[in-house]
Amino acid sequence: MDNTTAESKKGFLQNDRRLVCSLLVFYALCLFGLISAALWGLNQGRQFNAQQHANATATAIARVTEQSQFEVIESFDNTAGQWRVGKFKNHHGWDGSLEVKKGVYVWTVDKVQRPFLDDVEFFQPRPIKDFEAYVDTRLTGGTEGNSCSGFVFHRSFQGWGHGAYIFIVCNDSTFYIAYYDEGGWESLSGRHSDEAILARDWNRLEISAFDDYFIFSINHKAVYFLKDDHQTEGALGLLVQISDTTPTIFWFDNFGFQSQ
Repeated sequence: MDNTTAESKKGFLQNDRRLVCSLLVFYALCLFGLISAALWGLNQGRQFNAQQHANATATAIARVTEQSQFEVIESFDNTAGQWRVGKFKNHHGWDGSLEVKKGVYVWTVDKVQRPFLDDVEFFQPRPIKDFEAYVDTRLTGGTEGNSCSGFVFHRSFQGWGHGAYIFIVCNDSTFYIAYYDEGGWESLSGRHSDEAILARDWNRLEISAFDDYFIFSINHKAVYFLKDDHQTEGALGLLVQISDTTPTIFWFDNFGFQSQ
């Protein structure tokens, strides 16, 4: 055998081994770098999300603290308030009852003769102009999208035909803002879905009204801003709407009002 050839082969094999080992070390370092970068990015994302969550929580807590100072706070712990209660038969197209029980204002619609919208006024001796208000609302039953509850505001003391706004949330996780007068309904927001709305759960609706400018919030998140001068003052109340003939139970709690 040629010793030179054998030695050359050994040298090539050693070089190949060195090359393979070098490549393996290189790939291992690259893989380690990628894993480290991914872990760093994941950790940064967690920190960012945690900061977002902390900021949102702090904002919500601050808003709740602010609302606890409102001039009128109704928790519906008893029936001594000015809210309407009683049994109703074919009242605006529905049969059922309004009652305060276990700290909740319950609007039970047992039978619906026809689609309807009805409200209960928050008593004030004079028209309300600039204000902030909130209420927690929830419903059960009803066809998805056809049962809604929330606020009527700046409703003329002369009646709906002279002007009224509504702000409602519906059981398909949508909200709606509209104006009504003798000319009929005018949609101001269109019907919008929003991740802030909790389906089939309690939702806090808030209105801030300043002259002809309005801010609408759901669960402490501003969902719509509106500038409109159809009606600058009027009554404030709670409202329910059923757009078909399916019985529904509505709950209201933690109503608050602050004049500006």
